[in-house]
Amino acid sequence: MPKMEGDDKQGRGTGGEAPSLSRRRFTVPRRQFLAGAFGTAGVAALGGRWDHVFHAASKATGVVRAYDVSVGSGAMYIVAHADDSLLFQSPSLLQNFQSNRSVCTIHLTAGDNGSGESYWSDREAGMEAAYAQMAGVANSWTPSTLTFGSHPIVLDTLTAQPNITLVFMRLPDGGYPDGTGTAMYHYQSLMQLWQGTESTITAVDGSTSYSLQDLINTLAAVMNSFQPQLIATQDFVNTFGDGDHMDHYATANLAQAAHGMFTSPHYLVGYEGYPTTLLAANVNGDLLATKQAVFYTYGGFDGMTCSSAASCSSTSYAAWLERQYTVGSDVMASAGSAQRVNSGVIVQLDGSISSEQSGNPLTYLWTQTAGSAVTLSSTTVVKPTFTAPTGPASLTFSLVVSNGSQSSAPSTVTITVTAPGGTDTNLALVATATASSQNTSTSQLASSAIDGVISGYPNDVTAEWATEGGGVGSWLLLTWATSYTLDHVVLYDRPNLNDQITSGTLTFSDATSVSFGSLPNDASSGLTVSFPAKITTSLKMTVTGVSSTTVNIGLAEIQAWGVPG
Repeated sequence: MPKMEGDDKQGRGTGGEAPSLSRRRFTVPRRQFLAGAFGTAGVAALGGRWDHVFHAASKATGVVRAYDVSVGSGAMYIVAHADDSLLFQSPSLLQNFQSNRSVCTIHLTAGDNGSGESYWSDREAGMEAAYAQMAGVANSWTPSTLTFGSHPIVLDTLTAQPNITLVFMRLPDGGYPDGTGTAMYHYQSLMQLWQGTESTITAVDGSTSYSLQDLINTLAAVMNSFQPQLIATQDFVNTFGDGDHMDHYATANLAQAAHGMFTSPHYLVGYEGYPTTLLAANVNGDLLATKQAVFYTYGGFDGMTCSSAASCSSTSYAAWLERQYTVGSDVMASAGSAQRVNSGVIVQLDGSISSEQSGNPLTYLWTQTAGSAVTLSSTTVVKPTFTAPTGPASLTFSLVVSNGSQSSAPSTVTITVTAPGGTDTNLALVATATASSQNTSTSQLASSAIDGVISGYPNDVTAEWATEGGGVGSWLLLTWATSYTLDHVVLYDRPNLNDQITSGTLTFSDATSVSFGSLPNDASSGLTVSFPAKITTSLKMTVTGVSSTTVNIGLAEIQAWGVPG
């Protein structure tokens, strides 16, 4: 059976790394940052018991930007491990990004799997890359340490979109399936802390220790500071031994206990974990494709999971990506995936992933909240339609569902309408291509990557771009004489089995970037990298990871899809 996160595995981590809370040092007035990030009331509620310390590290640089969190507008995800939110709480998580909602995700454990810092720090880096991809901005983060009482917590803030934050509490992974911890961290676990067989638990970096009440109080303090409208956690309806990871159940119980101390109006929802493989697949279409692409980006950092459709296909990860099920919340709305459409077309909204746990039928209420006014075919059906106005335009719709006694929190979706005649075309065909290097002796040139031919060695060497001994750091740059609006790029790897790009970035003329994971190791299928529409005069693909057998990295083809202007 496929290995699950939390398995005891060998081969990653030395087991002897020095614990570290390493983060880059910045000088920012403490209360100024906290008031911007969490609200003046949130700072006051903690009685000033904050210590905002920046530690030296080789992570993101720049100044800390305070972000504006509207009270009641944020979503907080509380999970056990890095990747839990990507697997079990998406596409709801993804839709919050598409709606520009403030998102804070708290990871209780390091997800260490009984390995050392070299492994769990890679998982944190993977989450940064995945969240930056969902936000459609550069993978650059401002790291810091916040202290609640005497407990320091690692906080990473997305530099280009500071309303997106990641919290890493770095408590020991309980291990799967027993949940009783691993030898490296003295068999500590959240389950044992919750059940009272352990009195304290100590972070794997040695930064702090918690009693059970300390940990609940700390989670409640974060809630009070962030003031989320939605708190999403894991399965608090079922219990230890019911088939999910023990860390998932313990995390859900802790989150539920903390939510009971958080008195502001909010919704609490739990998400089912491993047992979703027994349920019908319910995530499909664009939402599935985007959810998969984001997870594959994460997988490029986590050597114990998969990072492509091919490598995930025979594992449980493939099934988890196709599913999302809630528990413990009667109703949850889902307004569907963001869409980019042409002027004048019929557009269909989709609330079919909305869920209800008690068996009652759902009613639907759609409302347009922004953009040029349109007329919905119905405001009370699952999939209403409307005619797109003349673009360019951006329309936002809100969906609330009800089971007769309880209504959901609203879910929003944005529809972007292009100008008339704005059908996407492959704009790479009209670009100029240059590269870090190219093999001129075999005509494997940079221009061959935009010739419209998806091929290469051993079929047609002149149809592909190949570097001369290039690996990590190699790049291909497309430039245009005028601006174009791009919304997705498709990358085709060289068809030979040795040379493979396993990760990279796409950078635009405004210096923002999007990360991507492994390319399929052939020229017959490409990797589609989607992002919010971006106006640019250039597109630079930079290689950040290659296979161990790579000799000359390159591409069979790159396609840049968009419209003029």
